[in-house]
Amino acid sequence: MANFPAHQPATRLAGALFLFLLLLAGFGPARAAVVTPNLPAGAEYRIAFVTSAGISASNTDIDVYDNFVNGLANSPGSLLAPLGATWKVIASTLAVDAYSHIGGAFTVPVYSVFGDLIAVDAADLWDGSLNSPIWIDENGVTKQGGINVNTGTLPDGSPSPNPLGGDPVFEAITGGVAGATGTSWIVGSFEGKLSFRPVYGISDTLRVAPVPVPKVGLLMVAVVGLTGLMARGKRPSSPQLSGL
Repeated sequence: MANFPAHQPATRLAGALFLFLLLLAGFGPARAAVVTPNLPAGAEYRIAFVTSAGISASNTDIDVYDNFVNGLANSPGSLLAPLGATWKVIASTLAVDAYSHIGGAFTVPVYSVFGDLIAVDAADLWDGSLNSPIWIDENGVTKQGGINVNTGTLPDGSPSPNPLGGDPVFEAITGGVAGATGTSWIVGSFEGKLSFRPVYGISDTLRVAPVPVPKVGLLMVAVVGLTGLMARGKRPSSPQLSGL
């Protein structure tokens, strides 16, 4: 009968320890992340946020503001980047109204970065009152105390007399206040169009994913396997059979 090398149990044990350490590495300090709304798997929703940086409201092209919002939301380090979403600015220009720009009469709820309900649908978003303020930025920072935001929009989602790009006479735009829940969230300030102010962004439609298998379960599998290998390694070797 063939003899097995004496070091084989140790080799198995070393491999199991390596696997155990790889799994354990996943239990480092938890990084802040987007809080998924308390909805069943498969349910649809959207996320709204206020940008951490400002942009001049001097441009009349809505794409400029969409690109700005997307750039921040999907930048390295943004809590929103892992979502892989496409983002649009909640604002109006002379040619584009915010209501149509972000999807018209959409029927899915809107949440904050940390899972607070902002509006149950488009009608709720544009009825003059939010359930929760839009005051958390893409990095998870809350704009405590409120901050002026470029919107160019009236409470019903239509362009204000001073939309982004600036009124040709007054050279100013309508702004909102991040942190407000009444109509002032969208029309609560008046800014020069060259002022660099944050803007609101909203995602395309997202879907709640199934609950993943907890890492603890994988760790327990590794521990059980490791324990079994260690027990096997301690068994006495079978006596060698001499040839007949």
